[in-house]
Amino acid sequence: MPTVLGGALRRAEHGLWEWTDTGDPEPAVRDLTLADLAPSWRCCKRGGQTFVEIPADWHRDVTDPDVQAAVAELVQTAGVQAEIYAEGLAEALDVHRAVIPGWLVPVEAWDARMSEVIGAQWDRKDEARILERAERARRNKSR
Repeated sequence: MPTVLGGALRRAEHGLWEWTDTGDPEPAVRDLTLADLAPSWRCCKRGGQTFVEIPADWHRDVTDPDVQAAVAELVQTAGVQAEIYAEGLAEALDVHRAVIPGWLVPVEAWDARMSEVIGAQWDRKDEARILERAERARRNKSR
């Protein structure tokens, strides 16, 4: 069961988060998935199947190490090398048939991997309260 904030919060059933010292739910906290940190690359249809287009130089778009590992795995296990739409470059050059080297990954494989929970997140307006409550939970657990 994943925990965050030094073990003060744990993920419960159905994507809910609760305080470890009391078991009380924390409705302001929600799952952080790989998809939340991954680039939003273009999708295309080929042969009746939908693919995520991943540029060959995808490393420049990805800074999170968990996302880097996931994309590398997807490219290796499910990817097919292909010419993909040169998004950004095509618009800048006004050449809408421009392509670059890349990878096609079936959207089902992409969605399955990117839905993995890697932590928790909350809105900035709730942060001070959550961090203060986490400190209390850690103190209560150490008693």
